[in-house]
Amino acid sequence: MKKSSFFLLLLVPSILFIRCYKYKNTTLDFTFTDANNNQPIQDLEIYLQEFDLSSTGNVSNKVTIASYKTDALGRLYTKARGLKPKKSYAIEWQKPSECYEASGYAINVDKQNSYERTLIAGGIFMLYVKNSLPFNSNDSIIVDESNTREVNINTFKYGANVGVGVNYSYIVDNQGKKKWYIHWRVVKNNISSVYLDSITTLTCDTTRFHINY
Repeated sequence: MKKSSFFLLLLVPSILFIRCYKYKNTTLDFTFTDANNNQPIQDLEIYLQEFDLSSTGNVSNKVTIASYKTDALGRLYTKARGLKPKKSYAIEWQKPSECYEASGYAINVDKQNSYERTLIAGGIFMLYVKNSLPFNSNDSIIVDESNTREVNINTFKYGANVGVGVNYSYIVDNQGKKKWYIHWRVVKNNISSVYLDSITTLTCDTTRFHINY
C-alpha cells in the first residue's frame, strides 16, 4: 500500500506539470508601418497559424487558430493561450485594400514575441511617352524618374529618343503610396525645353503618367 501511494504522489505532479505547460501564455507584440509614408498600418489582418514542421522544413496540417487586427498605432498586442509545445506556429498578414506584401513570422511558444516591420503597398506605375506634335526627324526627348525633386539632367539613366515616331511606355515601379518626380527635356526646332512634374502612385491599381510633347 505504501508503494502504491508513493507512485501516485510521483504521478500527480507530473500530470499537473504537463497541463500547466500546455497553457502558458505566448505574447505577441507586433508593430507594422507603411514603408513609404511612415504611417502606422491600421486594421492589418493577422492570422495565427498552427502546423507541423518536419526536420527537412516541410509544412503540413496547417490551420488558422486565431485572427486579429492591428490598432490605430499599427500594433497588435495579445497573449495566445493553449499553444502546444510539439506544434509549430507563425503569423501571416494581409490587407487586401492596400495590397501589402504578404509574409510570415515564426512564433516561439511560451516566449515574448516582439517584431517591428515596415510593409510595402503594391501598385504599378506606368509611364507613357509620345511625340504627338512632331516637327522633324531631329525631334528628341530624354526622360527620367526620380525620388528627388532636384536632379542633374546630364545624369539621366536613359538616352534620348529621336524622331517623329517616338511612342513607347514602360513600368517604372510596383509600389503604391510612393511619390515620384518625372523630369524630361524636349528638343524641337533646335529649342530645348526642360520640364518637371510629380505624382504619387495608387495602391492596388495602375498609376499612369503621360508625356505628350
